[in-house]
Amino acid sequence: MTKRRKTPHRADAKLTVWLRTILECGSDLFDDLPGNLVVLDQWGKRRAPEHSPAAMEFLCKQWELYSEEVLTHYIQRFPGQRPWAFWQWSSPEPRVTVAFGDGSGASEQKQKDLALLLLHNLLSRAEQTALEKQISELEQLRIGAGTLEGEK
Repeated sequence: MTKRRKTPHRADAKLTVWLRTILECGSDLFDDLPGNLVVLDQWGKRRAPEHSPAAMEFLCKQWELYSEEVLTHYIQRFPGQRPWAFWQWSSPEPRVTVAFGDGSGASEQKQKDLALLLLHNLLSRAEQTALEKQISELEQLRIGAGTLEGEK
């Protein structure tokens, strides 16, 4: 007799690392969501599964339950950014997605996302402070690199 692995598909389930990860990045790495389709890329390698309507309904309900907790956790690690589920169900307008083909897509995506968050005044004071600190540190690195180049 095969033992079925239990997965938290009920609305009363606790927020687990598995669920937090899916809500943050949109990928179900273990294909535990109901009805997911495994998709192969052009070379036959496995890509992230596409979420079935049942999986999306489940994730939407989980986002309603845990969005505040997931957002707090995510923003502490990535100020100025939002998790996948935010863009799916909480964004005030559709996310403008950028193609990642040339390698610059991730940076451009962050810029577009940040612009949308700023436009709708969705950055907390703590996030603004963290971003200002990051900008200051980057400027110091740039100035330091310029000084080193000038010494050659």
